[in-house]
Amino acid sequence: RLLDAVRIQLSEGVVSLLQANLVEIEAARARARVLAVEQDVAEAELALIRLAGLPASATVRTAAAEVGAAVRLPDTSLPELSATALSNRPDLTASRAYVGRAESLRSLATREARPNVGIAGIAEREAPGVAPRFGLAFSVPVPLFDRNQGLREGRAVEVRQAGLTVQAVELRIRTEVADAFRAWQAAARQVQLFESDVLAPARENQRLLETAYQEGKLDLSTLLLLRNQLLDAELGYWEAWEQQRMAEVALRSATATILDDLNPDFREDSR
Repeated sequence: RLLDAVRIQLSEGVVSLLQANLVEIEAARARARVLAVEQDVAEAELALIRLAGLPASATVRTAAAEVGAAVRLPDTSLPELSATALSNRPDLTASRAYVGRAESLRSLATREARPNVGIAGIAEREAPGVAPRFGLAFSVPVPLFDRNQGLREGRAVEVRQAGLTVQAVELRIRTEVADAFRAWQAAARQVQLFESDVLAPARENQRLLETAYQEGKLDLSTLLLLRNQLLDAELGYWEAWEQQRMAEVALRSATATILDDLNPDFREDSR
């Protein structure tokens, strides 16, 4: 609309050619940015289709963002999120399974320390025609005690090592969840600040700028400067919005609840 108005004003001699060229340049840059973003969207759609194993002819449907919706923190606390992560994370499950394996191997090594008593049947005949004699033979290997000590000690060390690994994984998970939760809180508060104090006034001022320009209260140069400042403010909101969604994905990943709803107003289509 601004470009069309400036072209009319240029033909009527209201604005100079220099001012009109500034508007033409702004419009061209805007169109170039739109093309670049459309290319990014197309590449992201193709990458998503490949990752999901969908046919090349598939299309991706995106839901429009709700602007102005209230930002709410998850209805769970940090201890609850940590507990969820400790029960869901596959890396911790694998570490605990390794502890069970190490304990089984240690138990097997302990049993091997006991001597294995051999039993054999004996049948012998002293002379032809004499009835054979039958009996049992017992054998006990030597030494009788302290067998397999090296392996037993090694298995015990593996059990302790596996237990320490579980503790390290638990600590790492708690740290990751805490960091992700704090990042989500900070991003959510930033979005809330933009929505309450920046976004609505910036959009209202854009409408006021157009009205003031149409009424001749602003020159073209001042209009372009103020308009770019207001657009920067709105872009700041969308950058914060993106950071909040990325922080939410990180929180879901840290708690292994990527398909669950931590945020009541977050909706995702699985297909």
